[in-house]
Amino acid sequence: MLFPHGFKGDIVKRDTKKKLFAGFIIFTFALSSLAFIATFLTGGGLPQQQEFRPLQSFIVEGPINPQTESRYVQAGFTSMRFYYNSGELLSFVEQLPQTTKTNTGQQQLIVQKIPDNETRVLLIALNGEEEITDVTRDNIVGALCRVLTVTPLECAFNATR
Repeated sequence: MLFPHGFKGDIVKRDTKKKLFAGFIIFTFALSSLAFIATFLTGGGLPQQQEFRPLQSFIVEGPINPQTESRYVQAGFTSMRFYYNSGELLSFVEQLPQTTKTNTGQQQLIVQKIPDNETRVLLIALNGEEEITDVTRDNIVGALCRVLTVTPLECAFNATR
């Protein structure tokens, strides 16, 4: 007798266990593949992403699509929703994308002009959101200086006043 008594039986048991385990893994992968294919064919699964359309201008009449706004904010832009009931500050607000460019000349502000019953401003940026209810030129510039990703030169001039 070359082998101890239980040795041959242990080999069979181990081989059987390995085969069962391998079969279980293959069965699991097969089922998950079938589930993926069935989900794809029935139209379920991941939601369809809307096609991204870049803005034609950094001054927009009316609100923009929330997904578009979010994508720009994630890219470092600040979104300014300018709700207004009179045209008093419109020309000032329309100049802001130009006056808040970075020192390398890149745009960082999107202005949405939205007619409303009251004048207010909502700034949305990576640094957070800020709402202005007492809308003045100084309050707008001060809030932009706090939330813009890159502080424009205009903010340095305002700090020295």
